[in-house]
Amino acid sequence: MFTVIHDGGTVELSSASLAEAAHMVMRYDGHEFEIRANEDGGFSLWTTRFSRNSRCYRGLTRSMIYSIEDDKTRAEAEIYQKVIDDNAGRWESARTPKPKPIALPPSWRAIPTTIRKVV
Repeated sequence: MFTVIHDGGTVELSSASLAEAAHMVMRYDGHEFEIRANEDGGFSLWTTRFSRNSRCYRGLTRSMIYSIEDDKTRAEAEIYQKVIDDNAGRWESARTPKPKPIALPPSWRAIPTTIRKVV
């Protein structure tokens, strides 16, 4: 289970599944995403670099996050895990007093969230 916390301390989502937490992060502030089948097998995550609320909005582009799984359910789970592990913002274990910063791709730099894994 996951909790998504806004930088201001507001709990945006609690007792969330992996998919729910990933959706919250990827849809923050008007961003969009899709998981699309690749022509040569597997699935890729497509995201917006800018919010649809921005004048810079240009639609979806293929990200570097993908799965080679041919089963869509398993591919989605793998992609959501990668989003949370590598790109969601900051991880904080329930046992860790401070969030650990991780690198964000350019499209997710403005996401003011902490993801807390409930152990």
